[in-house]
Amino acid sequence: MRWRSPPSRREGIAAGGFGYNYWQYASTHQETDNATVAGKIHQVSSRIPGTVSQVSGMSA
Repeated sequence: MRWRSPPSRREGIAAGGFGYNYWQYASTHQETDNATVAGKIHQVSSRIPGTVSQVSGMSA
């Protein structure tokens, strides 16, 4: 079995930089398999009563 040499200084600095960046990201972001979006809910209402029968500029 061949033994690997210890990591070089450059590899250690790169690994430390990656770890720090991941830690910064992970401390402000969450992961989940069943995610929901947090946001503000705004009610949208019409100014004219009635039912929309057609919207121009959109194809069905």
